[in-house]
Amino acid sequence: MEYDYVPLFFGNSHPASQAWAVFTAFSAVGSMISVTYTCVRVKQTIAWTNILPWSPLWRSSAPVSRREPKDYLELRILNNQHAHNPYDLSTGEPQGGLILHWIICVVYICATSAISVVTEAIAFPGQLLSYAHAIVGVVLGVMFPKFRSIENKVPMTRQWDPPSRESRWLKLKFAPIIFGWTYAIGSIALLVLTVIGPYKNADGSERVVKGWFYPAVSFGTLLMSLIYYLIFIASTEASLVRAAGIQIRECRHGENDRERIRRRCDVCQDSPQAHRHARDGYEHYFEVVVPDTHDRGSFLYWFFGGTEERHHPRASEQVNMVRAVFAQAKAHLKEMFRKPSGLSRNGGANGDT
Repeated sequence: MEYDYVPLFFGNSHPASQAWAVFTAFSAVGSMISVTYTCVRVKQTIAWTNILPWSPLWRSSAPVSRREPKDYLELRILNNQHAHNPYDLSTGEPQGGLILHWIICVVYICATSAISVVTEAIAFPGQLLSYAHAIVGVVLGVMFPKFRSIENKVPMTRQWDPPSRESRWLKLKFAPIIFGWTYAIGSIALLVLTVIGPYKNADGSERVVKGWFYPAVSFGTLLMSLIYYLIFIASTEASLVRAAGIQIRECRHGENDRERIRRRCDVCQDSPQAHRHARDGYEHYFEVVVPDTHDRGSFLYWFFGGTEERHHPRASEQVNMVRAVFAQAKAHLKEMFRKPSGLSRNGGANGDT
C-alpha cells in the first residue's frame, strides 16, 4: 500500500491531496525548466569550442538588441568599432542549444518507444544519465587528490570573486585521498550492482530494460566519441581533416579572437591575456583553417562550420562583391556632388557677365 505522507499529515483530506498534487507539479515543472536550461547552456558552451559538427548553428543565440550583427557585412563593421553599449555584446535565449537539446530529446523518445512497459520507458533516460554520472564520478574521485584550483584570471578590479579560502578539512594530509576514493568506491559500486541480475521489478515481474543496457549504451557512446576525437581533432598532422587539406588550429579566448565580436566577453576589454569566457566558460577552442586554394564549398568545410568569421562557403567572394558595390556607389555619389557645384560656378560666371 502506498501513502502520500504530506496529505496524511494534514488530515488526508481531498483538498490536502489536491494541494499536494499542485505543489508537486510546480516542483516538477521548475526542475524541468532549470535542468533544461542548464543542459542547453552546456551544449552551447561545447559548441563554442568548435569540436561539434555545425557548431555555428548550435552556439547561436537570439538577438537581444537591434545592434546584434545579422550578417557578415554588419559583423565586419562592428569588428572595426568599439562597443560602448554593454547590450551590443549581449545575447538572448540560446536558440542553437535549444535546437540541439530538442534533437537529443527526440532521440531519447524514439529509443524508448520500443520499451513496452511505460514506467521503465520513462525511467530509462534518467537512470542512464545517473549511470553516466557514476562513470564520471569514478574518474573524478580517483583524480581528486591531483586536482588544483583553476587560476582566476579575471581582473581584480571587477571584484567578482572574493579571495578563495581552502576548506580546513582539505588541509589535512590524507583528506583529499579519503574523500575522493570514498566517492569513487561508491560510484564503482553503483556501476557494478546495476549489471548484476536478476533483473526484476519490486513486484517480482521481469524487467524489460536489462541492467547491461546501461554500460552498453554509456561505454558505447564514449567509444564513438573517442573515435570521433581521434579521427578529426587529436592530431593536426595525421587526422582525416589534415588529409583533406584542411587544418584545425587550437586557439585561446582573449588571445586569438580579440577582433571577433561574437566571441568577445565582458572581461576582454580589461584583460590583455587569455582567459575563460565570462559567460560561456571556455578558454580553448578549435578553428577550421582552409587554404585560399582549397574549395570552400567542400563537405568538411561545411561540416565543421569553416573559419570563425567566414563560416559560409565563398564568403570572401561575397565580401569582395559588397565592397565593389560600395565603391561604385561612392564614386557615383562623388559624381553627383560634383555636378551641382559645377553648375553653381557656371551659373555664377554667367550671372556676372
